[in-house]
Amino acid sequence: MNFEKPTISDINPENFEQESKPGFNNEASIDELTEMKIQENLSTSQKLLKIRKEIAEQRVTEKDIKEVPKNEIAPQFGNDSGVVRNDLPLPIKNFVKIHEAYHLNDKKYGAWWKREIRANWHAAKKHPWGFIRTVFASLFSKERLKLYADRIKKGY
Repeated sequence: MNFEKPTISDINPENFEQESKPGFNNEASIDELTEMKIQENLSTSQKLLKIRKEIAEQRVTEKDIKEVPKNEIAPQFGNDSGVVRNDLPLPIKNFVKIHEAYHLNDKKYGAWWKREIRANWHAAKKHPWGFIRTVFASLFSKERLKLYADRIKKGY
């Protein structure tokens, strides 16, 4: 018996099933295959961008922060449960809502004071007058000064 290696000319393309991908043919050039791969990756990137956009749209905003009576959270003005005191002056309330919404969206970790600086900076950019009023309201409240002292002692 004499066996010879088959050559390319011995292979009949009609005996093989065509690839089911649209636009595929045996004569596709490297450029065409590259372009197909680019389009495939592009559509994957577009899908990822769409998913990220949907996630971003689900972020907590100041509108999601609920108002509660003072006795539920005093001496705090707001907390990470997504609430703010309903007895606060409007500029302070608006500042605290943005501050608390930022905390709920903040995925960075670190020392508590770093998280507070980030939340205060973010809210102060949107409501500078609310930030100033909040600082003064805190400085002239014995309850709030005690709250801050306790946090510093506990490391939170």
